[in-house]
Amino acid sequence: MARPSSKHLILDIAEELFATQGIDAVSLRQINEELGLSPAAVHYHFKNKALLLNAVLERRLRLEGTREPTLNKMLKAELPVTARHIAEALILPAATIFIEDGKQGEYFVQIIAQVYADKRQVYIKSLPDSFKGSVDQFTSLLPQLNESLPRSLPIASLELRYRFAVISCFDCFANFEALCAGNNIQPSKQEFVESLIQFIANSFIDAV
Repeated sequence: MARPSSKHLILDIAEELFATQGIDAVSLRQINEELGLSPAAVHYHFKNKALLLNAVLERRLRLEGTREPTLNKMLKAELPVTARHIAEALILPAATIFIEDGKQGEYFVQIIAQVYADKRQVYIKSLPDSFKGSVDQFTSLLPQLNESLPRSLPIASLELRYRFAVISCFDCFANFEALCAGNNIQPSKQEFVESLIQFIANSFIDAV
């Protein structure tokens, strides 16, 4: 079996450190030292922390098999724009990584949660273009979503709820173990995802 390249090893350790210690707390020097590489190794492969963070996130994205079908069908009017479908299209990409990639999937959602929680909005620029590109698409569907709700809401209110949903989604994934701690019934990750989809879908709906 071929030995992992330095670039691959850097991505692995950066992913773990960003998730467990915090993006701000981790320096490029620390990553080099953890791997026993030369002081210039990370700079050689990734130039800076922002590009390294982008690469860490990019390699786990697989939108084609998750978000794209539901989102594209709504955009093409092949699927009704409902709160449930919006929630599924929003949550399933991260859920797929969270479930299928084991500990690394948990690292991924912990890093994304940090990106959205950053008040300075510094790390949001490091989100892969394929991840950021769907935001405008979701926003374009909100007027149609409004038509399916029991009671219409101002579009500005729906846009705000969408932003709440994005942040809540990743916060919930990142705190999966803490949220489930102490419960008599420990949900599987699949059960957790289904509950989260239902919660997010309900957040768009006002009682009549």
